[in-house]
Amino acid sequence: MPVTEFKKAGVFIGILHFNEYIKNPHIIFTQRSTKLSSHSGEVSYPGGKWEDGDIDLLDTALRESNEEINLNRSDVVALGNLPYLISRHKIEVHPYVGLITNEQDLIGNFEIKEIFTVLSLMATIPSSITASKIHPPGDATTGSLNLSKL
Repeated sequence: MPVTEFKKAGVFIGILHFNEYIKNPHIIFTQRSTKLSSHSGEVSYPGGKWEDGDIDLLDTALRESNEEINLNRSDVVALGNLPYLISRHKIEVHPYVGLITNEQDLIGNFEIKEIFTVLSLMATIPSSITASKIHPPGDATTGSLNLSKL
């Protein structure tokens, strides 16, 4: 999928993967503050727009996750990315998936009304299915998340 001329953003789909969450992984979501002019009250993944100084859009997603919910990026194991989408505001949004391997002291900043988790679909998938990091054909630099049956 070719990149567009639109502004870029990265979001982080964080899967809790420590202690009791190893067998029952949860995904982190946020609800944005109703006092914001953009995306007011919406449920979202942490993340935001690319800024000068960001290495890439994964770096953007992790920087924004730290700013918004106090996520410690050193506790993240990046698994890969999903295809981007164009938001209704004409922003090219790149989702990145990763494991959060240690307990976090998640605290929302002024943009966040609430931080919550939802049981991951992965918890209901039979053990014969695993998550794998793959690279699309012809592109050894970009990872994608894929479920493959053993």
